[in-house]
Amino acid sequence: MEKIVVTTDFSECSENALIYSLSLCKELKASLYLLHVFHIPVPVTDMPYISVSSEEEEKNIKLRLEELITRVRHKTGYEGMIHTITDFNFTVDGILNVVHDTNADLLVMGQRGKTTLADRLFGSTATAIINLVSCPLLLIPEGCSFRKLKKIAIACDRKTGDNKNKVFHVAEMIATLKSEILLFNVVQDETEKDKLRIDDFSEMAGNDVKLFFPVHHDIHEGILQFVSDNDADWLCMFPHRHNIFEQWFTRLNSGNISQQVKIPLLLINELVH
Repeated sequence: MEKIVVTTDFSECSENALIYSLSLCKELKASLYLLHVFHIPVPVTDMPYISVSSEEEEKNIKLRLEELITRVRHKTGYEGMIHTITDFNFTVDGILNVVHDTNADLLVMGQRGKTTLADRLFGSTATAIINLVSCPLLLIPEGCSFRKLKKIAIACDRKTGDNKNKVFHVAEMIATLKSEILLFNVVQDETEKDKLRIDDFSEMAGNDVKLFFPVHHDIHEGILQFVSDNDADWLCMFPHRHNIFEQWFTRLNSGNISQQVKIPLLLINELVH
């Protein structure tokens, strides 16, 4: 992993995600690109207003980025290069363009509070970008601190056909860290486990990939339970239509799950190759 793009909206949550990313960059020896996307809304009113040009706004944003970098360097002691990017665009479009133009290996975003439970977990922009970004997306929970990646839990779903390639993709991403990968598929009872084609999963197991079939009556809560029981440092999921992630996200949005992910969530969608 060579290039990491981190978005910021100058909130505490995004600053925490940046601080986390600096530690990750040090571990991976990766380059960091700090991105702020902005646009100037046009008021729908007959009242006179003072318009700010995009050039003036970009100048102000660059000053704020420098202030942010100075602040996080002071907090972390990070001495590496931090590239800054500003883009006059709509937020989601701007992020996707920069990820493409920089050929990013990872996009990092902070989670912050919004209106629904899903938005509180993911943030509204992250929610919109999950299935659109062409590189893995790492979501950092508010207040989450970096710790060495010893265990990465991958929630696997047999309905997702490209599990094998995505597991290998994760292994390649963190190869230099020598982290342990815990590949698991939650089943609701032992009978369901017996019906699984274990061979479909076992071919993904290896020296650094361990295979688990935890039993829990509620698959969604079972995922969180497995992460907690195994003290995982990241939870990885593969967003895909009609798979467990889509179901889980729907339940988050409806407010049926009281627990939330307390560790970074790595999402690898169908566009990632």
